[in-house]
Amino acid sequence: MNLIDNITAGINRKIDGFPGEFFTDHNGAPEALQSVLPGFLAGGKRIRPLLFLLSYYGYGGEPDCGEDEAALGIELLHNFALIHDDLIDESDLRRDRPSLHHSLAVPAGKEAGRYLAIVAGDILFAEGVRRFHLLRIDQKRMKEAFSFLMKVAVQTGFGQFREAAHASVTCSGGDYNGILSLYDQKTGRYTFCGPLVSGAVSAGAGSGEIVLLEELGIVLGRAYQALDDLDDLLTLSMSSSEGEALRTAFSMPARHCCEQADQPGREFLMSLEGKKRLSAKNATKLAELLSSTGTVEFIRDYVKLACEKSGGILKRLEISAEERAALCALAGKVLRNREWLKENTKSRCQD
Repeated sequence: MNLIDNITAGINRKIDGFPGEFFTDHNGAPEALQSVLPGFLAGGKRIRPLLFLLSYYGYGGEPDCGEDEAALGIELLHNFALIHDDLIDESDLRRDRPSLHHSLAVPAGKEAGRYLAIVAGDILFAEGVRRFHLLRIDQKRMKEAFSFLMKVAVQTGFGQFREAAHASVTCSGGDYNGILSLYDQKTGRYTFCGPLVSGAVSAGAGSGEIVLLEELGIVLGRAYQALDDLDDLLTLSMSSSEGEALRTAFSMPARHCCEQADQPGREFLMSLEGKKRLSAKNATKLAELLSSTGTVEFIRDYVKLACEKSGGILKRLEISAEERAALCALAGKVLRNREWLKENTKSRCQD
């Protein structure tokens, strides 16, 4: 079992065992919450606790000091954010299962389900904060690590606010600087910088390493989100099931497609704003538009460049060789670049 698999197995045991432990420790938990929370927490990529632990161990963090509790705390904070995200998007699905507010609406009604989900999110937030503070490290480092996480949370909130406030704007009104800024707030800092930096700070890494980790997080976050946005377009063009409503104002592939398309193509793309499902005819038309404008190739080239930048940053990190190789492997996996992964985990990232 390699390092990533070993750490992931521990994370899975911790998260999967959380609901039973939590409801045992806290008397009086509502039955409705006990019935739906385990299913909501099940599954997911769980990349944030993995990044936290790889960074923590890679910079010499002491084992068996409650780092698994801190990693769990990060995942609980993430699930708190997902609950709010599903409410804003009015999404009935999360990880191919009913979203929390949808599950709670079954016994309580639709409106009550939304209110109960907000409260459930507040509970996860409080427990996430408590669990992170179970990490037994120097208090100065704890203060710095948690402060960074909360600053990331604020930036993520700013990004969510911006996106919701511009819900009526389409790809024709967006610009690449605005798109990248939102990518940084909602993905780069939230998914990558937060866990990587908090893990490194907890272990006592120097300021130069923190700068590099933030740079790495931004590069990975932008490419990861560009791929995710392309998936949204391709899923909408290929799927007969109803997913999240399409939003194009802060989407790099949608912006590129809009720029490269002719006037009828732009008008067609903008007509898809807010759609959750397409007819077979329109699905074919969208797929052809993404191909003819070179959008798929554009995103692939962007991700390839991000892979090269990530490799350079990882090579400069003063982190243990095993964790560096694991971070290289994880970067290749999340950016879906097998060729880069094969080359870098065996050479450049090991130097």
